[in-house]
Amino acid sequence: MALRRQLQTVLMKKTNLSRSSQPLDFKLPLTTPQQLLELENKIENATDLEDLVNILSHVGGDTVKKNVHFIMKKLMNKELSLQYSAKGKKKKDFSKLSVYKAVLEAVKVNFFDATDLEITRCIGVSLATAGDRDGGRQLRAEKPKPR
Repeated sequence: MALRRQLQTVLMKKTNLSRSSQPLDFKLPLTTPQQLLELENKIENATDLEDLVNILSHVGGDTVKKNVHFIMKKLMNKELSLQYSAKGKKKKDFSKLSVYKAVLEAVKVNFFDATDLEITRCIGVSLATAGDRDGGRQLRAEKPKPR
């Protein structure tokens, strides 16, 4: 555990040296498809992509699953998340977005041994269960069941 912390510290110092003094100027979580498109365009610039990875890598979570969940909650609100799935089988394809790559890299800052497949599965679960956020699960539980 101490080795992981040391590695994270070294990586963050190295990453912070290459950062611009201008912070990423996006309000998170994103709430509209237009905001997501604007972020996609902005992070075409490598420095802005690094800034986004830095922001997302600081949200916490003591497992890959929790870290991904917290990152996704920070990145997109419930309504926007409901429009996407990890691989786009029934909804828009999150894995085609540049922010997907940012999420992968942010998780790997904290869990350097996590695989893309593991992270993608966690993204899929987070997006699939987005309806449960912000009281959605409680509302569904309170709804009378049809007989």
